[in-house]
Amino acid sequence: MQTSSFSQKEKDLIIVIPNLSQLFLRCLDGFDAIEYLKDQAFQNPSIFWLIGCNEWLWRYLNRVCDLSAYFGDPISLPFLGGFELKEWLDPVCESINFEFTQQNQQKAQKKFQNNHSSDTNQPRWASELEQKYFDSLANVASGIGQSAARLWLYSLHILQSDENGDDDVDESSQPTKLVTLKAKLPDLPDLTQDQRFLLYSLGLHERMGLSELSISLGDSISQVRNQIQVLLKADVVERNHNLLQVNPAHYSQLQQDLANNYFLVGDSK
Repeated sequence: MQTSSFSQKEKDLIIVIPNLSQLFLRCLDGFDAIEYLKDQAFQNPSIFWLIGCNEWLWRYLNRVCDLSAYFGDPISLPFLGGFELKEWLDPVCESINFEFTQQNQQKAQKKFQNNHSSDTNQPRWASELEQKYFDSLANVASGIGQSAARLWLYSLHILQSDENGDDDVDESSQPTKLVTLKAKLPDLPDLTQDQRFLLYSLGLHERMGLSELSISLGDSISQVRNQIQVLLKADVVERNHNLLQVNPAHYSQLQQDLANNYFLVGDSK
Protein backbone atom coordinates (compact mmCIF):
# COMPACT_ATOMS: atom_id res chain seq x y z
CA MET A 1 0.00 0.00 0.00
CA GLN A 2 1.35 3.41 -0.99
CA THR A 3 0.42 6.82 0.39
CA SER A 4 1.55 10.40 -0.18
CA SER A 5 2.07 12.78 2.72
CA PHE A 6 -0.38 15.63 3.35
CA SER A 7 -1.16 18.20 6.03
CA GLN A 8 -4.45 18.68 7.86
CA LYS A 9 -5.23 21.71 5.68
CA GLU A 10 -4.76 19.80 2.43
CA LYS A 11 -7.52 17.21 2.81
CA ASP A 12 -9.26 18.46 -0.33
CA LEU A 13 -9.37 15.25 -2.29
CA ILE A 14 -8.51 11.58 -1.82
CA ILE A 15 -7.87 9.43 -4.88
CA VAL A 16 -7.83 5.65 -4.41
CA ILE A 17 -6.24 3.34 -6.99
CA PRO A 18 -6.81 -0.23 -5.77
CA ASN A 19 -4.35 -1.91 -8.12
CA LEU A 20 -1.60 0.01 -9.91
CA SER A 21 -0.60 -3.09 -11.88
CA GLN A 22 -3.59 -2.65 -14.20
CA LEU A 23 -2.55 0.87 -15.26
CA PHE A 24 0.59 0.06 -17.21
CA LEU A 25 2.16 -2.52 -19.48
CA ARG A 26 5.83 -3.37 -19.21
CA CYS A 27 6.82 -2.26 -22.71
CA LEU A 28 8.18 0.85 -24.41
CA ASP A 29 4.83 2.65 -24.77
CA GLY A 30 3.12 1.19 -21.72
CA PHE A 31 3.75 3.90 -19.12
CA ASP A 32 1.38 6.68 -20.28
CA ALA A 33 -1.00 6.20 -17.35
CA ILE A 34 1.88 6.24 -14.86
CA GLU A 35 3.18 9.49 -16.34
CA TYR A 36 -0.34 10.92 -16.15
CA LEU A 37 -0.53 10.09 -12.43
CA LYS A 38 2.85 11.71 -11.84
CA ASP A 39 1.72 14.83 -13.68
CA GLN A 40 -1.48 15.00 -11.60
CA ALA A 41 0.49 14.60 -8.38
CA PHE A 42 2.80 17.42 -9.48
CA GLN A 43 0.00 19.76 -10.58
CA ASN A 44 -2.23 19.06 -7.55
CA PRO A 45 -0.11 18.75 -4.41
CA SER A 46 -3.19 18.85 -2.15
CA ILE A 47 -4.42 15.47 -3.40
CA PHE A 48 -3.91 12.53 -1.05
CA TRP A 49 -3.12 9.37 -2.99
CA LEU A 50 -3.87 5.86 -1.78
CA ILE A 51 -2.35 3.41 -4.26
CA GLY A 52 -2.27 -0.36 -3.96
CA CYS A 53 0.52 -2.40 -5.53
CA ASN A 54 2.75 -5.36 -4.75
CA GLU A 55 6.39 -5.06 -3.72
CA TRP A 56 7.78 -6.24 -7.06
CA LEU A 57 5.80 -3.59 -8.93
CA TRP A 58 6.75 -0.77 -6.58
CA ARG A 59 10.46 -1.57 -6.81
CA TYR A 60 10.28 -1.79 -10.60
CA LEU A 61 8.26 1.40 -11.17
CA ASN A 62 10.30 3.31 -8.62
CA ARG A 63 13.47 2.38 -10.51
CA VAL A 64 11.99 3.18 -13.94
CA CYS A 65 9.65 6.10 -13.13
CA ASP A 66 10.93 7.45 -9.78
CA LEU A 67 7.52 7.13 -8.10
CA SER A 68 8.79 7.90 -4.60
CA ALA A 69 9.56 11.48 -5.68
CA TYR A 70 5.82 11.99 -6.25
CA PHE A 71 4.09 9.64 -3.83
CA GLY A 72 6.54 9.20 -0.95
CA ASP A 73 7.82 5.96 0.54
CA PRO A 74 5.64 2.83 0.54
CA ILE A 75 3.90 1.44 3.59
CA SER A 76 3.99 -2.35 3.61
CA LEU A 77 1.07 -4.37 4.93
CA PRO A 78 2.08 -6.63 7.84
CA PHE A 79 2.65 -10.33 7.38
CA LEU A 80 -0.12 -12.55 8.75
CA GLY A 81 0.58 -14.72 11.78
CA GLY A 82 -0.96 -18.09 12.55
CA PHE A 83 -4.01 -16.82 14.44
CA GLU A 84 -4.66 -14.09 11.86
CA LEU A 85 -4.63 -16.72 9.11
CA LYS A 86 -7.00 -18.88 11.14
CA GLU A 87 -9.49 -16.03 11.51
CA TRP A 88 -9.19 -15.18 7.81
CA LEU A 89 -9.72 -18.78 6.70
CA ASP A 90 -12.38 -19.62 9.31
CA PRO A 91 -15.40 -19.01 7.00
CA VAL A 92 -14.00 -21.52 4.50
CA CYS A 93 -12.78 -23.95 7.16
CA GLU A 94 -16.20 -24.00 8.82
CA SER A 95 -17.93 -24.83 5.54
CA ILE A 96 -16.23 -28.21 5.21
CA ASN A 97 -15.72 -31.11 7.58
CA PHE A 98 -12.05 -31.71 8.31
CA GLU A 99 -9.80 -32.50 11.25
CA PHE A 100 -6.23 -31.58 12.13
CA THR A 101 -5.39 -35.22 12.83
CA GLN A 102 -7.16 -38.55 12.52
CA GLN A 103 -6.51 -39.89 16.02
CA ASN A 104 -6.65 -38.63 19.60
CA GLN A 105 -7.83 -35.17 18.62
CA GLN A 106 -10.46 -34.93 21.36
CA LYS A 107 -7.98 -35.97 24.03
CA ALA A 108 -5.39 -33.45 22.86
CA GLN A 109 -8.02 -30.73 22.59
CA LYS A 110 -9.35 -31.33 26.11
CA LYS A 111 -5.86 -31.22 27.60
CA PHE A 112 -5.06 -28.03 25.69
CA GLN A 113 -8.25 -26.27 26.81
CA ASN A 114 -7.69 -27.21 30.44
CA ASN A 115 -4.17 -25.78 30.33
CA HIS A 116 -5.17 -22.51 28.65
CA SER A 117 -8.72 -21.74 29.82
CA SER A 118 -7.52 -19.16 32.37
CA ASP A 119 -5.32 -17.22 29.94
CA THR A 120 -7.76 -14.64 28.55
CA ASN A 121 -5.07 -12.50 26.89
CA GLN A 122 -3.96 -15.20 24.46
CA PRO A 123 -5.61 -16.01 21.11
CA ARG A 124 -8.33 -18.61 21.52
CA TRP A 125 -7.35 -21.83 19.78
CA ALA A 126 -9.63 -24.86 19.64
CA SER A 127 -6.71 -27.21 20.19
CA GLU A 128 -2.95 -27.38 20.35
CA LEU A 129 -3.03 -29.21 17.02
CA GLU A 130 -4.89 -26.30 15.44
CA GLN A 131 -2.39 -23.77 16.79
CA LYS A 132 0.63 -25.75 15.61
CA TYR A 133 -0.91 -26.19 12.17
CA PHE A 134 -1.67 -22.51 11.55
CA ASP A 135 1.61 -21.29 13.05
CA SER A 136 3.42 -23.67 10.71
CA LEU A 137 1.24 -22.55 7.79
CA ALA A 138 2.07 -18.89 8.45
CA ASN A 139 5.78 -19.70 8.54
CA VAL A 140 5.76 -21.79 5.35
CA ALA A 141 3.66 -19.19 3.49
CA SER A 142 5.91 -16.33 4.69
CA GLY A 143 2.83 -14.64 6.14
CA ILE A 144 1.28 -14.09 2.68
CA GLY A 145 -2.47 -14.64 2.70
CA GLN A 146 -2.84 -15.88 -0.90
CA SER A 147 0.01 -18.34 -0.46
CA ALA A 148 -1.39 -19.60 2.84
CA ALA A 149 -4.85 -20.16 1.36
CA ARG A 150 -3.42 -22.25 -1.47
CA LEU A 151 -1.09 -24.23 0.82
CA TRP A 152 -3.99 -24.90 3.19
CA LEU A 153 -5.96 -26.32 0.26
CA TYR A 154 -2.98 -28.47 -0.78
CA SER A 155 -2.66 -29.81 2.77
CA LEU A 156 -6.16 -31.30 2.82
CA HIS A 157 -6.08 -35.06 2.54
CA ILE A 158 -8.92 -37.57 2.14
CA LEU A 159 -8.75 -40.11 4.94
CA GLN A 160 -9.01 -43.61 3.52
CA SER A 161 -10.94 -46.27 5.41
CA ASP A 162 -7.83 -48.41 6.02
CA GLU A 163 -6.05 -45.35 7.49
CA ASN A 164 -8.90 -45.03 9.99
CA GLY A 165 -8.69 -48.68 10.97
CA ASP A 166 -12.11 -49.57 9.49
CA ASP A 167 -11.18 -52.15 6.87
CA ASP A 168 -14.51 -53.98 7.14
CA VAL A 169 -16.70 -50.91 6.73
CA ASP A 170 -18.37 -50.27 3.37
CA GLU A 171 -16.62 -47.13 2.03
CA SER A 172 -19.71 -46.06 0.09
CA SER A 173 -21.71 -45.80 3.33
CA GLN A 174 -19.18 -43.59 5.07
CA PRO A 175 -19.07 -39.79 4.75
CA THR A 176 -15.95 -38.31 3.20
CA LYS A 177 -13.47 -37.38 5.92
CA LEU A 178 -10.74 -34.81 5.42
CA VAL A 179 -7.66 -34.26 7.52
CA THR A 180 -4.85 -31.74 7.21
CA LEU A 181 -1.31 -32.83 6.62
CA LYS A 182 1.56 -30.52 7.50
CA ALA A 183 1.61 -27.60 5.06
CA LYS A 184 4.64 -27.59 2.79
CA LEU A 185 5.80 -25.71 -0.28
CA PRO A 186 5.52 -27.48 -3.64
CA ASP A 187 8.75 -28.00 -5.53
CA LEU A 188 9.71 -25.15 -7.82
CA PRO A 189 11.21 -26.61 -11.02
CA ASP A 190 14.51 -25.38 -12.40
CA LEU A 191 13.79 -22.27 -14.45
CA THR A 192 15.39 -20.94 -17.61
CA GLN A 193 16.19 -17.25 -17.87
CA ASP A 194 13.37 -16.80 -20.40
CA GLN A 195 10.95 -18.37 -17.94
CA ARG A 196 12.17 -16.03 -15.21
CA PHE A 197 11.48 -12.98 -17.38
CA LEU A 198 8.00 -14.33 -18.12
CA LEU A 199 7.22 -15.02 -14.46
CA TYR A 200 8.63 -11.65 -13.43
CA SER A 201 6.32 -9.89 -15.88
CA LEU A 202 3.36 -11.90 -14.58
CA GLY A 203 4.33 -11.03 -11.02
CA LEU A 204 4.46 -7.32 -11.82
CA HIS A 205 1.02 -7.32 -13.43
CA GLU A 206 -0.46 -10.02 -11.14
CA ARG A 207 -2.60 -11.36 -13.98
CA MET A 208 -2.39 -10.92 -17.75
CA GLY A 209 -3.82 -12.18 -21.00
CA LEU A 210 -1.58 -14.02 -23.45
CA SER A 211 -1.44 -11.15 -25.96
CA GLU A 212 -0.52 -8.56 -23.29
CA LEU A 213 2.16 -10.87 -21.92
CA SER A 214 3.53 -11.30 -25.44
CA ILE A 215 3.78 -7.51 -25.87
CA SER A 216 5.42 -7.15 -22.47
CA LEU A 217 8.10 -9.72 -23.30
CA GLY A 218 8.60 -8.58 -26.89
CA ASP A 219 8.12 -12.14 -28.15
CA SER A 220 5.60 -13.67 -30.52
CA ILE A 221 2.38 -15.10 -29.12
CA SER A 222 3.48 -18.52 -30.35
CA GLN A 223 6.75 -18.35 -28.38
CA VAL A 224 5.03 -17.16 -25.22
CA ARG A 225 2.28 -19.76 -25.54
CA ASN A 226 4.88 -22.52 -25.71
CA GLN A 227 6.55 -21.27 -22.52
CA ILE A 228 3.21 -20.87 -20.75
CA GLN A 229 2.19 -24.41 -21.63
CA VAL A 230 5.29 -25.79 -19.91
CA LEU A 231 4.70 -23.65 -16.81
CA LEU A 232 1.01 -24.59 -16.70
CA LYS A 233 1.91 -28.29 -16.67
CA ALA A 234 4.43 -27.63 -13.90
CA ASP A 235 1.69 -25.81 -11.93
CA VAL A 236 3.88 -22.72 -11.61
CA VAL A 237 1.40 -20.67 -13.66
CA GLU A 238 -2.37 -21.02 -13.60
CA ARG A 239 -5.13 -19.78 -15.87
CA ASN A 240 -8.44 -18.29 -14.79
CA HIS A 241 -10.90 -16.98 -17.40
CA ASN A 242 -8.05 -16.68 -19.93
CA LEU A 243 -5.98 -14.59 -17.54
CA LEU A 244 -2.61 -15.97 -16.46
CA GLN A 245 -1.05 -15.60 -13.04
CA VAL A 246 1.68 -17.10 -10.89
CA ASN A 247 0.49 -19.91 -8.62
CA PRO A 248 0.43 -18.28 -5.14
CA ALA A 249 1.93 -21.41 -3.59
CA HIS A 250 5.21 -20.61 -5.38
CA TYR A 251 5.47 -16.94 -4.36
CA SER A 252 8.21 -17.18 -1.74
CA GLN A 253 10.39 -19.66 -3.65
CA LEU A 254 10.00 -17.75 -6.91
CA GLN A 255 10.88 -14.48 -5.20
CA GLN A 256 14.06 -16.03 -3.83
CA ASP A 257 14.96 -17.48 -7.23
CA LEU A 258 14.42 -14.14 -8.97
CA ALA A 259 16.34 -12.24 -6.29
CA ASN A 260 19.25 -14.65 -6.72
CA ASN A 261 19.20 -13.79 -10.43
CA TYR A 262 19.23 -10.01 -9.85
CA PHE A 263 15.57 -9.21 -10.51
CA LEU A 264 14.03 -6.30 -8.57
CA VAL A 265 11.77 -8.25 -6.24
CA GLY A 266 13.21 -7.61 -2.77
CA ASP A 267 14.36 -10.24 -0.33
CA SER A 268 12.16 -13.17 0.61
CA LYS A 269 11.07 -13.35 4.22
